[in-house]
Amino acid sequence: MCRHLRNGASLPTALFCTNDIVAFGVLKALREIGSTAMSRLVQRIAAPHMPPVKTVIGGTLMERSSVKTLGPPVTIDPDDTSRQSCANSA
Repeated sequence: MCRHLRNGASLPTALFCTNDIVAFGVLKALREIGSTAMSRLVQRIAAPHMPPVKTVIGGTLMERSSVKTLGPPVTIDPDDTSRQSCANSA
């Protein structure tokens, strides 16, 4: 995130939610992230000599009946040189 902000990446100014339940979930997640960030910042200010701490906030992907099956998963052999790499494609 720091790298994106330093490089001038813009953050969203709004979120569109399809219903109140989704909006409530988004607000709850943002509140948790903000609370954790503020707590870490206060700890860091109080003890600047302490090493930085990484915090992972997990999530769960729930596949429901509305999820479309696109077919079998595709596996790519990393040793297969017949495919052109993304870096070389234009």
